[in-house]
Amino acid sequence: MARASNTLRKSKRPPGLSLATYPGIAMFWLMPRLSKIRRSHSDLPIRVTTAERDQDIPLEDVDCAILFGDGNWPGYESRLLMREVVVPVAAPAVASRLAGRSRDAILEAGPLIHLEDRDQRWFTWQDWRDQRSPETRKVDVGITVTNHGIAIHQTLMGHGIALGWKGVTDELVENKLLVALDPEPLSSERGYYLVASAEFLDTRAGKLVLQALCGEVSHC
Repeated sequence: MARASNTLRKSKRPPGLSLATYPGIAMFWLMPRLSKIRRSHSDLPIRVTTAERDQDIPLEDVDCAILFGDGNWPGYESRLLMREVVVPVAAPAVASRLAGRSRDAILEAGPLIHLEDRDQRWFTWQDWRDQRSPETRKVDVGITVTNHGIAIHQTLMGHGIALGWKGVTDELVENKLLVALDPEPLSSERGYYLVASAEFLDTRAGKLVLQALCGEVSHC
């Protein structure tokens, strides 16, 4: 019954490629890569949907998704796109004002942009304090936003300092729109994965997605 229901849902989807992920990944990482598919395969419609929490990304209703975790999604294949590696980032003008300040001073004065994470999965400023400046007693309360895309956008506007995911912010740093404030990132074994059924990965659209998203990732 589950397979039949899944097949029925898929048959009702609009033709083309449907992909779901988080707003920040979609905005700053996914869309530029999907444009490669559009340039060479303009006949393939692409639909991207976003949600802030995994619970709101039903895998059975999309062809594939980019999700954060340990790579284990029962019943689905996963391909690692990038590990969780984060570093504080700021707009150039903010970075200039902070030049020479210690980690302690930055944590206390901010202005820090915090990412709300009800499931406590991603690195936070508290994690940064614990691992990089444990002597710091106070962490600026700053402002809290609900997704990484908003955090990075506010950072680009010069409104504060965010923890930026390397891979997501690399092009912004390379283009000097953001500045990495610390040479030592935090990293974990978690990461962002392309998650899909083995059946989809064997289709034309699936192979195009793998090529576009994994072409530059040797372990994908």
